[in-house]
Amino acid sequence: MISSETIKIRQYQSTDLEQCENLFRQTREEVKTVPVIIQLAFDTDMSNIEKNYLLSSRSNWWVAVSNHNQIIGQIALQPLSVADNKFYQEQLSLGKQPHPDDIGELRRLSVHKEYRCSGLGRRLLQILVDYAKEECQYKYIHLTTGKHLKSDHFYEQNGFKCVKFQRFNLNKPDDIIELSTEAISEYDQSLMYLMPSETGFWYKLHYLLKL
Repeated sequence: MISSETIKIRQYQSTDLEQCENLFRQTREEVKTVPVIIQLAFDTDMSNIEKNYLLSSRSNWWVAVSNHNQIIGQIALQPLSVADNKFYQEQLSLGKQPHPDDIGELRRLSVHKEYRCSGLGRRLLQILVDYAKEECQYKYIHLTTGKHLKSDHFYEQNGFKCVKFQRFNLNKPDDIIELSTEAISEYDQSLMYLMPSETGFWYKLHYLLKL
């Protein structure tokens, strides 16, 4: 990265699809995400970004573009009911506040490895937050991330609070354990930063940011 480089952040365009897919794939392969999970993104919301984000209510997708017209970052927003309907229904059934219709979902945040620690991730996040609050009237932003990705520090530094922590057994899909966000056992501490492919467990964090 050149320190004097001007990085432009704009809305997604149809000609960006290949670069967006490549960036998403590269950043996920760096943390050994299994191919089926990457492909799932391409087969679902990323299969038609224009329809699922630009033409859908309370949604959007932004890209960060370098001087050489290379997409080096991206971030997206959808209603919680669309992006994580299971968590939406759970919140709805429990009657919890905030109401799930007031929650937007942060999705597909990716930053090229050469531009990390440059403030680009924070810039992308701020654009999403401003849009979510001013244009969509969301009151909260929700996201999920794997503990092994070590991105929790970034989100916590930017005001997100962990509201749910789960351990999934990859060999037993119905074996889901709710963990404390404060008191973590030595057993889980020894596993949660390792790759799920090594341990057989996926440690999933749910974060909320109040707008």
